[in-house]
Amino acid sequence: MRLISFRLTLLALAIGAVSACFKRSTIPADASSSLDSLALTRGACYGTCDVYEFVVRRAGTATLRRKSVESRLSVTPDAARHLLASALAAGVLTLPSRIQSDSALCPLEASDHSTIVLTAYGAAGVNRIEHYTGCYISHDLRVAPRLERLVIFEHRVDSIATVH
Repeated sequence: MRLISFRLTLLALAIGAVSACFKRSTIPADASSSLDSLALTRGACYGTCDVYEFVVRRAGTATLRRKSVESRLSVTPDAARHLLASALAAGVLTLPSRIQSDSALCPLEASDHSTIVLTAYGAAGVNRIEHYTGCYISHDLRVAPRLERLVIFEHRVDSIATVH
């Protein structure tokens, strides 16, 4: 029962984060054209967290892999392009490759959190970001402002992955 309550709480937070992302960002329709695909891999933590790999391609295909089981997700090409554009707006091409190494983005670390690896593939090459989710800006557990959109994007992918 606690697990169901926890997942419902996470889903509510993800929905709020997604709506906040849409309200605050204006993404040009062709913004996703610089990305061909994006892979988001969520690693293990010391608690109960989903471990998965989610891949979305501009052509409109997406896959979700959990414990060596791969599922194809139905994603329209428009939805895939919007997801890639949201990833760009979140900073997948501009944030440092290892967020934990940047003291401005990770001045305080909480232990027992998972690491998310985002790999963006595009015409300009491959960009990889390793985001330890235990990075906080202060003792009140706020995320660094430059990471806020990335965290919102990660929650959006979590909401997609946990539904399937």
